Amino acid sequence: MSGALARIGRVAVTEWAVAVRSRRALVVTLLFLAVSGGLMYALVSVFASLEETLVETLNLPSSDSTGSVTMTLWKSKPFTRMIQHFAGSSLVFADIQGRHPIVLAYAMLVFWCAPLLTLMVSATRVADDIRSGAARYWLVRVTRTEWSLGKMLGEALMLATAMGVGALAADAVVCARLAPADGIRLLPDVLDWTVRAWVYAFAWLGIFMGLSHLVKSGGKATALGVLAMLGAAAWEPMLKNLAENVAGLGWVGHLDALVPGSAWTLLWRRSPAVVLQGVVHLAALAFLYLALGAAVLRRRDV
Repeated sequence: MSGALARIGRVAVTEWAVAVRSRRALVVTLLFLAVSGGLMYALVSVFASLEETLVETLNLPSSDSTGSVTMTLWKSKPFTRMIQHFAGSSLVFADIQGRHPIVLAYAMLVFWCAPLLTLMVSATRVADDIRSGAARYWLVRVTRTEWSLGKMLGEALMLATAMGVGALAADAVVCARLAPADGIRLLPDVLDWTVRAWVYAFAWLGIFMGLSHLVKSGGKATALGVLAMLGAAAWEPMLKNLAENVAGLGWVGHLDALVPGSAWTLLWRRSPAVVLQGVVHLAALAFLYLALGAAVLRRRDV
């Protein structure tokens, strides 16, 4: 067991080191830095403009700190009803109520963007190595399962580094646009939501890399990843419709657990136990879909 873990770790570290040496890791980090910093800059600008309008329209007291007016609106019943409808769950609403609006908006956008960026930078890694013949170097030294796990963990490490740098860039924007004190105060929340978004993206990484085992073309692997995201978006509504409208199919509603979106709300909760449940669920999905792809690879010539 220890020997297998050591081999998996060696593949993962090599995957990360190759990404650094080829400057792919630098490109990915700059991409996340630009996206995170750009999103936060846009959010601060939008909230500043929105609050100016609210102050003028509702005769609210003005404030020098962007977000403080919106924080006051948490006491408004129409505003809270709107946010509760957006949250989609009374439990999630109760946990996010009162949090800084800029951080919540940033969290939502990071949750949406992280899987897309993961698709862009990691979906082709296995297919590219199979096509180029680079996989053969490892497959005479480790098992195919160990190679697949190492590849995914190496990509996960690179994504974690890039998203961490992106989070620091986003907080630097807060310091520059608002005040250094605001940046320091909001940094733990920004990092917290970034880690949660990384966990969500990790499930998608397992799906994308599992699909990458099925083909030898990076373009085809990316296309399969796009189809997977579109299919996942339609999966839950389809199951809900079947469960509600077709007699005897109520059980199909439980199949929504097969897509990462089913654990989305768990990562938005404050309870560590509930968040841990979401983390375990998403990690299980990542390893499940990677294992399915690796099972196909075991039957193929490389």
